[in-house]
Amino acid sequence: MVIITAVYALVFLGSKQYSHHWVSLVLILTGTLIVGYVSIQNKQEGSDLSTTSVLGLLILAASLCISGAQMVIE
Repeated sequence: MVIITAVYALVFLGSKQYSHHWVSLVLILTGTLIVGYVSIQNKQEGSDLSTTSVLGLLILAASLCISGAQMVIE
């Protein structure tokens, strides 16, 4: 949610992000991508765990976009 809120604040509010903000956002994004990748790759043979993980990540991303928009609007 931190990344989505920062992007929304940058686009809609025009707030300035300093270099230490960008570094922290890149670190958060990297960690999130690693966890998501491991979740997708950690599947059992013959199961739909990978499909379920991808669907779960997509639903999570949609909810984070909505929550980020709410934070910026408030």
